[in-house]
Amino acid sequence: MAVNACYVRSLFKGLFLSTGLSIFIHFGIMVVYSYLPLSSLLMPCLAVLCFIIFGINIRYERYLDVNEVFYKTIAVDFRSGNSLPRKFFIRYIRPLNPYVGFLGTIAGVLSVLWVVPALIIYYAVHPGPDGSLLNVCVFLLSVGAAALFFLSGKDGPHSFMDKLAFFTGTVIGSAGTIIALL
Repeated sequence: MAVNACYVRSLFKGLFLSTGLSIFIHFGIMVVYSYLPLSSLLMPCLAVLCFIIFGINIRYERYLDVNEVFYKTIAVDFRSGNSLPRKFFIRYIRPLNPYVGFLGTIAGVLSVLWVVPALIIYYAVHPGPDGSLLNVCVFLLSVGAAALFFLSGKDGPHSFMDKLAFFTGTVIGSAGTIIALL
């Protein structure tokens, strides 16, 4: 009985994805737990700050656009024209806006992946993160993230055996990584 290459590829894709995610999440939780008072405030605050800056930039850009329309249609003295804030915004801040939004998104995702499990571990077992709760958090987060990747549907429809091979690789990869990190 020959095994289809597609199933083997799905098995290895799930295996390597979950192994990488398990290592990334495990060491991230350990770093956040080690620097807990500062890191639990820094990551969510960084995400909120980036999104506030992103929102202010979008509002100021809209203000400049509306101001330009009013200048051309209604009033002659309504133009902000060549003001220093406008020049500074257009030259330096506007090009950074996508990067600020991306940084906020990454900080938010890392807050969910690292800070929330570290706080759960801290409040559940105060002496230290080494133990079964850390392994359970790493396993659930890595399998969940791999499942979200697979179910996003970028590759098209999948057969039952393809799904079974991917999730088998995901579970084996996460469990094997957790056992190796003990």
